[in-house]
Amino acid sequence: MNRSEVVEAIESIASKAYTSKGRALSIEYNDEVYSIYIVEEDRGTFLEVSIDQLVVAYAAIDSKGFFAGSASNPEIWLRLRQ
Repeated sequence: MNRSEVVEAIESIASKAYTSKGRALSIEYNDEVYSIYIVEEDRGTFLEVSIDQLVVAYAAIDSKGFFAGSASNPEIWLRLRQ
């Protein structure tokens, strides 16, 4: 896994989230449902992934869905990219 693969995965998922109803997606993987949503806070915009309301990954993105420099759990981003 390299950084560019993870960035591409995050940006691909962010693009889908921005164009989805309610800026949220659900992806099923290995019998688990991952909820992906965009959160806008005072400190910036984030793309978050949760399972049963527990955040398992996040990524800072800009208002156009481009990666903004920090993220967690690169394996999850790669797994959820479709």
